[in-house]
Amino acid sequence: MFLGAVASAAVAIFAVPASAVVYSSGFDPLSFSGTGFFQFDNHCETDNGGFGNYTQAECNVIFLSASVQMVDTDSLDNIIGTGDLNFGSSILIDAIVISGGLLVGVDSGLFGPAFISSGSGSLSSNTDPWWIQWQTELNDPVFLFTGSCNVDGEFEFCFPNGEPSATAFNVTFTRLTDGVAPEPGTLGLILGGVGAAWWARRRKAAA
Repeated sequence: MFLGAVASAAVAIFAVPASAVVYSSGFDPLSFSGTGFFQFDNHCETDNGGFGNYTQAECNVIFLSASVQMVDTDSLDNIIGTGDLNFGSSILIDAIVISGGLLVGVDSGLFGPAFISSGSGSLSSNTDPWWIQWQTELNDPVFLFTGSCNVDGEFEFCFPNGEPSATAFNVTFTRLTDGVAPEPGTLGLILGGVGAAWWARRRKAAA
């Protein structure tokens, strides 16, 4: 499923218009880690001298996708379960923050719901819906929310809890494109690095 998310990101990056840029956002706390991808108009990197807060409409900001690897540990920090979450595209973005001509923060709504795939151990039977959110306050965290789903007739409605289940404060933003879609070799290096980082985490978790 993670490789599927990486492939989706590759397709999205190749489809970026010449007037847009793509950033990845990495996060790696104790209980979950992953990467999200955002696209917006590249003029927002230079407007006002490369500083400012911009709304979704001002910069045509799009959340492309995110893949999350979850880890559950016991009281002794032994890994007892793992699982993957994959989130699709959305424009539920309140603002982005540009500083020094670079993206440094995203203020978003909740992207989701997504459901755990490739779960093992304690997370193998988890059927809860999950949401992810970027914020631009309190050290620019990334939040994971869980919740529940209710069936009303033929339709299922899922709702997040009011408080996050996990928080990542070690959040980074990396520019992936220069206003045009990258060459295949460059894209291969980008996605290869993302995949290598994920594989290293899995090997560390398995150890």
